[in-house]
Amino acid sequence: MSLPSKNVIFNILNSTAQHPKPDLQLQLFNSPDTQSADTEFWYYSDLYNLYGDTYMPIKPDFGHKVWQKLQIPTPQSRGNKITFRPTDIKFYNQHVATVHHDYNLGATEHKNAPDLKLTRYGVWCLSRPSPYMMFTRTYLISPVMDITPTFQNIHNASYQFSRIHLRNELTQYEKILGGLLHKYHGDFKLFNHHMTRAFFYGYGARDLKEIHRIPIKDNDPLANYMGAASLHARTTALRNTVQRFDDNQKHDLDILYNILHQELTAQRIRTIQKYNIRPEQDIFQQSISAVQSDLNKCEYEFVKKYANQKIR
Repeated sequence: MSLPSKNVIFNILNSTAQHPKPDLQLQLFNSPDTQSADTEFWYYSDLYNLYGDTYMPIKPDFGHKVWQKLQIPTPQSRGNKITFRPTDIKFYNQHVATVHHDYNLGATEHKNAPDLKLTRYGVWCLSRPSPYMMFTRTYLISPVMDITPTFQNIHNASYQFSRIHLRNELTQYEKILGGLLHKYHGDFKLFNHHMTRAFFYGYGARDLKEIHRIPIKDNDPLANYMGAASLHARTTALRNTVQRFDDNQKHDLDILYNILHQELTAQRIRTIQKYNIRPEQDIFQQSISAVQSDLNKCEYEFVKKYANQKIR
């Protein structure tokens, strides 16, 4: 099952967010739990209806035991490097609560049935393992980002963050292709040069770096600056090439090059048709490592702000 469109996700997350009014008694006595009484939440049934069982890892039986399998990522900082490690904190204690109400799950109507309330942090924990939910993940951390949380701003930010996973995916297929070239005594550097010119319509990596004012450095591939659309297209081309070459009865460098040239050309055309942008335009001055650093910092701030909230 594929994800709904980003526009649909944005609208439904906005419309299904619940903002309970703080308890009057808590307000009067200025309890330290006043903030938790005001914590927004989403019903798991709404999330399940939006994403389906492909992207919601928990089946909607709504029992507490299922949440014991989840762990809360906690930020760790060493100098400028921010990483996340799992902890033994039980996820459902703070960010999930069982309730009973009427709702639909798919085509089935449920009356006064158990459901779960999840905080913003709780939904983020569900979205974080899947790279394909980067738009949702960006939506959830947007309150700590320096943007107005409009659809377009969140879309633009998630486009940048998506480059991280797509670059890693491309690297895996580059390694497979490199192994094939080594096996058939090919020159990967020369091969990559021809591959770049085929995909970027005659432009070489140095040409594009100069056009986009990217500093020329050794061992700094152009792929580190490619956008999500071009990274996805190039990865698809390499994946299809490896599959077609493996299925071909004859194996040599000429056949490998011809297949790859065909696939790169086809993916270039599809990118232009789908996104109305040429791959040579989908280049950014900000490297993917810098984007990764930005995402780490945003999520670090997000965790600091939301991890300690409690749902009522």
